Amino acid sequence: MACIIKIERDKHLENTEQSREDWAIVYDQDFVLKTPIFHNLETGDKYCDIWGGIAYPSVSLSGCIIVIGVILQDDQPVFKILEAVEEKEIFELFRKLIKLRVKYGFGMDARLLPWWIGEPDKFQPLVSRLTQKLEEELGEGRGIYIKPPVDFGEKYSFPLYIRQLFRSRDLKLRDPVYLELNGFQNISSYAQAIQSEDAEKGNYEDFPMVGLLGGMMHTLLTQMPWMEDSQAGQAFHLED
Repeated sequence: MACIIKIERDKHLENTEQSREDWAIVYDQDFVLKTPIFHNLETGDKYCDIWGGIAYPSVSLSGCIIVIGVILQDDQPVFKILEAVEEKEIFELFRKLIKLRVKYGFGMDARLLPWWIGEPDKFQPLVSRLTQKLEEELGEGRGIYIKPPVDFGEKYSFPLYIRQLFRSRDLKLRDPVYLELNGFQNISSYAQAIQSEDAEKGNYEDFPMVGLLGGMMHTLLTQMPWMEDSQAGQAFHLED
């Protein structure tokens, strides 16, 4: 699968994240939106970040992969679904993940899909074997690395994820939160099928696609990767 991403600006110097954070704290700098730098050659969209997530299949339900691009419109972030793929077979799910990360620029820049949102302990032996094989063939840092969404271990994480999802799904609200489903009707169908009782008492495994998307949105809205300190960015970025 060919890559459709072109990088339009050199990345910040690696390993300076803590220094930039310290700079912002010490000098009490304001935060500004990142400049979009990842150009989608097929659609023309420009992303300031691209995130991926994976939910695993069960006996009765398919697993899925979701890729989200963060776009700036009128200085507000828009979260656009770029991929929403379902798959019942675990090995095929990982094959699709590897193809999709190539499509969206993995390896071109340290910020492009270095890890995936998901359940890090589930299928851990398989993920470890795949990572070992990929690192042996492609080099260090080329494995599959999974990290949980924010608050994943909390008792009421699933209701929290669902609230975040419905707060942002195809609706422009008072807060600058907007999720564009981009024609992926499978997400819309799953979301509409959730009843209020499911939202409060359901779990990640029973609603893999909706739970994953909700967890990704909650993590995005908590960590706000489209923001950076303007002065710190200037201080630690070398222009051509």
